[in-house]
Amino acid sequence: MTLHLAACDDNPMDLAWLKRLAFQQMRTSITFDTFSEIGPVLDAIGRGGIALLLLDDHLGTGDALTNLKRIFDLQTETQVVVITGEIPPGRREQILKAGALECIHKDELDGGMFGDLIAMTLARSSVLRPTLQERPRLPAEIDLL
Repeated sequence: MTLHLAACDDNPMDLAWLKRLAFQQMRTSITFDTFSEIGPVLDAIGRGGIALLLLDDHLGTGDALTNLKRIFDLQTETQVVVITGEIPPGRREQILKAGALECIHKDELDGGMFGDLIAMTLARSSVLRPTLQERPRLPAEIDLL
């Protein structure tokens, strides 16, 4: 089964960087879509299949808290990780309380952390659970189950 990942960021350079990070993680078959606005992301999530969304905290169409509400109003299983250039005191807690899997400063996101996010997504997704049972598990997946 293919793991469908997506990123929503209004900075084209950040989108290219996130796409490069995603394809360094060839632990599983992945697809990776990029979006610069939340509307098309909501459409894609509504159609189903996005397992992990990397969401910029400060889009021109709203902040992460507003966009997380819009995403989770769709009653999706999509896991959302908020990425940001700055995390003021209390902001991470607000984002996690709103339902995000994680809130990460862009400077801290690297290939290893991206791989961990993919493993957490695999472990949490009920849609992908049969795939996990049919193949050997990665060490990070075993730790999370």
